Amino acid sequence: MADTTIKLEAIEFTSAPTKTQFENTLNSMEDFLNRMVGKMLAEGEAKATDQFIGQTLNAAIGLRTARDISQGNSGLAIPQQQARPQMVR
Repeated sequence: MADTTIKLEAIEFTSAPTKTQFENTLNSMEDFLNRMVGKMLAEGEAKATDQFIGQTLNAAIGLRTARDISQGNSGLAIPQQQARPQMVR
């Protein structure tokens, strides 16, 4: 297998990050986790049945979900304001 480097650059902000910086950070972290787990599986350092592999992939999914929510692409139901409250009888 070709030697590849998996690297997560240091993420640093001098003030509150912008929404785009936040989303890019989540994307970078998700990509890093996916590449790391993929390389571990490919090189036999871990098995798909190892609990930490599943939890790491779940973390990557959580990062993607947070990014999608931030971008407004989550598909989550958004509560709608009603014209007047419904009365329970």
